[in-house]
Amino acid sequence: MERFSAVGMLSLAMAVILCAGLIESLLARPDGTTAHMSVPSAVVFAVFAAHLALIDRCGVARSCACVTTALIGGLSCLSLLEMPLAPHLDQIGRLTRALCLHPLGFSGKVSVSLELLGMLGAVALLSRSGFATLSVLAALALMLRIKIAVLETVLTGVMLDADLAIWTILCAWCLEFALVTLLRNETLFSCLFMPGRPGNVMRWMAAAAVLVPLLTGALFVRLAGGGPGELNRIAVLCGVLGWAMLLIALAFGHYLQSIIEQLEETGRRDPLTRLLNRHGLAQELRRSRTRYRGLILCDLDRFKSINDRFGHDQGDRVLRGVADALTAALSQDNALLARWGGEEFLILLTEEREAALRDIAERCRNAISEMPEGGLCGMSGQGASASFGCARLPPGEPGLEQALQAADRSLYAAKVSGRNRVVVSTPNDYRRAPVADPL
Repeated sequence: MERFSAVGMLSLAMAVILCAGLIESLLARPDGTTAHMSVPSAVVFAVFAAHLALIDRCGVARSCACVTTALIGGLSCLSLLEMPLAPHLDQIGRLTRALCLHPLGFSGKVSVSLELLGMLGAVALLSRSGFATLSVLAALALMLRIKIAVLETVLTGVMLDADLAIWTILCAWCLEFALVTLLRNETLFSCLFMPGRPGNVMRWMAAAAVLVPLLTGALFVRLAGGGPGELNRIAVLCGVLGWAMLLIALAFGHYLQSIIEQLEETGRRDPLTRLLNRHGLAQELRRSRTRYRGLILCDLDRFKSINDRFGHDQGDRVLRGVADALTAALSQDNALLARWGGEEFLILLTEEREAALRDIAERCRNAISEMPEGGLCGMSGQGASASFGCARLPPGEPGLEQALQAADRSLYAAKVSGRNRVVVSTPNDYRRAPVADPL
């Protein structure tokens, strides 16, 4: 919903800019030096604005927007390739004159720059879902052309192409921001949407990639001067340099994001077993849309004696072996496995039936019991075992805490009953206080 709101606002902004450009073209008369919004430009960006407004909706309207966008992109591509259909695009200028639009300030010119914007914009929008890499490349090419157009406007005061009015550039800018927002989950652009200080740093770096070439080119023009041809070459050079700076900033952002993700992953996992720790489990529950209804609490039997007799290194090997055994036993279930603390493991499941919880817990108990002795207790002569307490999660926010208390009491009952067994909680267990487990 947040993404659609941002893209919807950009499509609305594009529509407002189009209206302002058309009104300006209607009120002003072409004087040969100022570029006004042309009819083809207005049509192209009106189609893009409609596509953005309908991009996350279903139905006939969205299909029509996609077809129209494909038509715009196809015509632009054919014109760039100088196919037989391309000369017919010149008829647009004659049509505007025939409809008496030209004296009112409307142009029918179709330039190479507009064809590029139309083709790249259509490719980026249409390939977003199925061919994300192609969409990213088209968006990058669109950014390059927009940078050059902005620098041409600022440095020379006159557009290289007569149909690229300031209104057209603003529409292209809105399209650029919308494409970046739509592609925010892609590797190259995701760093711009990182939360907190790293995201702010990346956004400032992206802004610097836009402003530094602009200010550098303006300063050079003020100090050195030059004719229109030289100014256009400076604009192109600064635009390419700014685009390269942006790519370098995005590459750095990708590297920074990977480092941050590695640190976050390290902080949410237990360093010994590589299972989720309590912090990681809480994060996963907040992110996941899965509703977990069953809980299993696992505690290794007589683990303290293993540490006392064979040392903590052997105890660590036991914990790693148990984590691997539980992971393998739960591979077919929609389960969330975490190290709850010490020798305790917590399992969350989508199942809530007592029989299913018992079967899964028995499977895990057998997996631990069948672990090779050599990797468990050394010369102890016996394999590891574990006791299990099962409970169902009551609905509501405190459900996990209540289920933990009930599973803890069931686990205590399993310990008292002789260990190495499974006990499923009863309704009365949810109303009792938790009891500490024996060693």
